[in-house]
Amino acid sequence: MIGFFQHIIRYTRLTSDEFLSLVPFLEVIKVPKKTKFVAYGDQSIYCYFVLEGLVYVQYEGSQGEICITTFVSENEWVNSGLYDFERSLSLYEYVSVEHSTLIRIKKGDLKMILERYPSLHFYFGKCQDYRNYKLDIAKISHSVNKSTTRFELFKNGYEHLLDRIPLQLVASYLNMKPETLSRSKRKNK
Repeated sequence: MIGFFQHIIRYTRLTSDEFLSLVPFLEVIKVPKKTKFVAYGDQSIYCYFVLEGLVYVQYEGSQGEICITTFVSENEWVNSGLYDFERSLSLYEYVSVEHSTLIRIKKGDLKMILERYPSLHFYFGKCQDYRNYKLDIAKISHSVNKSTTRFELFKNGYEHLLDRIPLQLVASYLNMKPETLSRSKRKNK
């Protein structure tokens, strides 16, 4: 919880007492490696923050293919719609890549906290901007035809995670076969 406090106070003016008043609304959960902790159609009642570990977000494409939208590591929110309080069913699946420790908060509690501490709107706005930036990078990399260029864009956005993400997940994210990704990686060295 200390890591979350240190993360959040960088962007807000919350005092330690104010943060402590939030703690009852925050639940720390452990997610084993390769575990789906939110499935398509699950009730969408929580927002998730990664304290430790690595997760990815995926959805099912129009032809039944699995499409990975993003990878999320320490000090990032998993949910793309932090302000989406009305959605009742999840459109995505959240899966852990490695053993992960997450904080989850009920969306209703988050809404109440934002009413109590308006300064947190700036923090969550910054989180949403960063998430949108990552999604824009994904869109750009998916629109590029040349596989080496797609890998280069991925590497620029996720270089700090490159050793932690299995090759088949990177290939899925980049919409290419693992063999093509291996060739692209060799060419890119």
